[in-house]
Amino acid sequence: MSEQHNTPRDEQHNTPRDAQHDAAQPTSPKPRILVTGATGFIGRNLVPVLERSGFEVVPLSLRGWRDEPFPSGIAAVVNLAGKAHDLDGTSAPDEYFRINTELAERAYSAFLASDAGTFVQLSSVAAVNEESVSGVLDEDAEPHPVTPYGKSKLAAERLLLAVEQPQGKRVVVLRPTMVHGPGDPGNLGLLFGLISRGIPYPLDAFSGERTFVSVGNLSWAISEILRDDRVATGIYNVADDDPIATSALVDIIGRVTGRRVRHLRIPQGLIRFGARIGDVVPAVPLNSRRLAKLTEDFRVSGARLLSALGAERMPTSTIDGLTSSVRALADARNQPTPAVRSEPAAHDR
Repeated sequence: MSEQHNTPRDEQHNTPRDAQHDAAQPTSPKPRILVTGATGFIGRNLVPVLERSGFEVVPLSLRGWRDEPFPSGIAAVVNLAGKAHDLDGTSAPDEYFRINTELAERAYSAFLASDAGTFVQLSSVAAVNEESVSGVLDEDAEPHPVTPYGKSKLAAERLLLAVEQPQGKRVVVLRPTMVHGPGDPGNLGLLFGLISRGIPYPLDAFSGERTFVSVGNLSWAISEILRDDRVATGIYNVADDDPIATSALVDIIGRVTGRRVRHLRIPQGLIRFGARIGDVVPAVPLNSRRLAKLTEDFRVSGARLLSALGAERMPTSTIDGLTSSVRALADARNQPTPAVRSEPAAHDR
């Protein structure tokens, strides 16, 4: 479908004759991209990037969708609809499979019957591993999801990739690692809330490093995939270039907020005991899953996607991306009204 979604990266300087000739030609329509889950955290950040890249975004809510055909003239589908990871563990397992697996399969069936040539499915590294990683996680790792969220994401991937692709169509499955950015409802906000109030950082006894991905880098990757056909059908991790220790992330929060961060080396056993209390008492902000996401080694490689895109690095560095996200959190805190957040049970991200 290269003729549908290739867009010129650079404008040529026309001579006066060229300009007159171009003015007489009809304006080429912008490639139309159908985006499900466009009102969620990722969607709200992705849509402006796509529009600045020369695409026309057609948002579609799958809430109450009854398998109606997708609009005609669509060049690609970006499926962001899904139920986000519930770190409190309060959601029913079948809800994940109904939204993350069955709804994705239905959207993919509608794509196959449409004019679109590309289907981008937003999955997650949780489809492979949700705990600590020995070494660096790449796309060849054997999947071992442990939660209904991860299992439902893996099931969707397998359903989509099991279908033989018709001529002129491709499906690109993206596995972003922990995503952060403006409107981030996740663990970065939890850390920010602690440090910005002057509460000491209590996890300095842990030394794990994690790979994040800024929502800006994720949006850039999706936009680039839609531009042309360099990225073939398959699975691709999406990650910032460098991992970072949580203690270093805490220092970024301190610099942005002007807070002097106090680091406490509380014994790991005591911290883990407190997290187990959080597993059964929702009022406790730290539970075992949140502790793992903040402290365990979880390094992810995004090299396969960068290679397919012909790029060496992501456009935004790890430090710059995290600094920008923390500034967005600080700005939201200073607003007179609360920052917009995704509905936790909605069919968007």
